[in-house]
Amino acid sequence: MNIVCVICSDLLVPSDDVFHTPCGHIFHYACLVQWLERSKSCPQCRDKTTEHKIRRIYFNFSNSDSIVEDATSLQEKIDNLTFQVKVRDENLKKLTKANEKLEKQTTGLRHEVRKVESEMSSKNNAIHALKEQIKFCKQQCSDIDNYKKENAHLKKNLEHLKNVQTLVDSSVKEVDDVITMMHDTSKLITYIAVLKKELNEVCDKSKQIRDNYKSLQQEFKQISTQNKFLSEEHTKRKELEEQLIICESEKISLQNQLFNMQADAHECICNKTKKKKQESLETYVECDVDKSNEAINKSVVKLDDSSKFNKSDSCIIIDSDDTKNIPQNIKSQGFFSMKNYGIKRQQSSLKVPSILTKKSRFNEPSKKIASRSDMCFDGFGGHAKYDKFPNPISNSHVKKILRDCKSKEI
Repeated sequence: MNIVCVICSDLLVPSDDVFHTPCGHIFHYACLVQWLERSKSCPQCRDKTTEHKIRRIYFNFSNSDSIVEDATSLQEKIDNLTFQVKVRDENLKKLTKANEKLEKQTTGLRHEVRKVESEMSSKNNAIHALKEQIKFCKQQCSDIDNYKKENAHLKKNLEHLKNVQTLVDSSVKEVDDVITMMHDTSKLITYIAVLKKELNEVCDKSKQIRDNYKSLQQEFKQISTQNKFLSEEHTKRKELEEQLIICESEKISLQNQLFNMQADAHECICNKTKKKKQESLETYVECDVDKSNEAINKSVVKLDDSSKFNKSDSCIIIDSDDTKNIPQNIKSQGFFSMKNYGIKRQQSSLKVPSILTKKSRFNEPSKKIASRSDMCFDGFGGHAKYDKFPNPISNSHVKKILRDCKSKEI
């Protein structure tokens, strides 16, 4: 007997709990309870039922092995097996898909693992570097602590040295204040030692200054005596220079007077020579040609002698034709006008002597030769003019004069 549950479409087995509704339909208990929870009706005929109305059915099955299985049971088994195969195939497909997904995930995860490993290595390196930095920072912190300790120690030493410097440089009141404020005996001992050293140095410096002062006083005395001697010598020299200037001025004035006297003497001599020339010319006109020639030669000889005389006496001859060159009309043109007018002065003993050379009492008369006919003062009290030598009168000129005289007599 093959009875099937309509709800789950499975065969009713003797070991199952089988219940029936008031309308007579048979179902599994679990399937019927689930159905009634959703709707209070029969699953097959839709008649109203409840859980209180359903009843269990008990079947009695024979336990003989000789009973051959029915085709329905076999078909059921086949269906069950095919269903199981389908379920397994579906499970296989699902598992293969899941396996493929998992393989893809594993490859991705492997890549991620590699990335993570590389990141881990980099992080480990960074951690190692950071650990090294931490060690370095710790070392620096320890160094900083040491430096702070040294700084504090140096500050204390600096305060101590400042106190020592105040003891050396400050006044007595400040030193007393520092000593009263200090209670450390070791520092007080150092202060006393410093003060003793400074006192010894000050004593040595004072001795050196006294010695220098004495030596400078001696040098000052020597220099003052030398200065007095030099000032006296300077005043004497000034007096001698003033006397020398006075003597030079007197000498120049005397030289000017001497040159003026020589000029007056030269003018007198020149006038005499002019008169002699005029008289000789008159004699030349009255005499014959032969006598005139002889007289001319004699006059030439006389003129040579007179010129020699004039040259020896530094005489300056002035022509009778030049009326402009009179000494009264000449103006002094200075010492340097001789260079402008080309006046050549021969070497004589009337040079301007130097201050240091020994000077003669009287100087010899100088010889002067002028290159121009204009007169000018030479700056030493005299004047100069070109000394023109008289040309001899030609015979033709004398003959003309004689002819004129004869014509007048006729």
